[in-house]
Amino acid sequence: MKKATIITLILLGVLCLATGSLAVEKGKGFFWNGTHWAKSSLDGKLGYIWGISNLADEEVAGAAKVGKVACLSAAVQKEMEANSAMKLVEDIDKFYRDNPGMTSKTVLEVILRNSKLVCTPGSPAGATKK
Repeated sequence: MKKATIITLILLGVLCLATGSLAVEKGKGFFWNGTHWAKSSLDGKLGYIWGISNLADEEVAGAAKVGKVACLSAAVQKEMEANSAMKLVEDIDKFYRDNPGMTSKTVLEVILRNSKLVCTPGSPAGATKK
């Protein structure tokens, strides 16, 4: 039992280090783009959509509590309210299929490319541009 616990902890440590090395690659954060998207299963794509949706919900709620602005997250929230996760996956798939030279665009950029929901600087949390 003790040996299994130690092996599990070692594997978790290696996983954390590997994930951390991806995040700091090229000195900036790791963002999914068309290359990552194309290699993902439907479950992976839906998981990504639901994950950023949950993160957006948390950030907007936290920003509102302290009177801060969470424009990007508010825009993601609005996109999720307007579309199902499956619809967003289909739209993202279609974008990358129709624009094979744009695989370097992040999935988040693709989701928000037509959004008129991103708020202007200085607006309160959750406000959107007109």
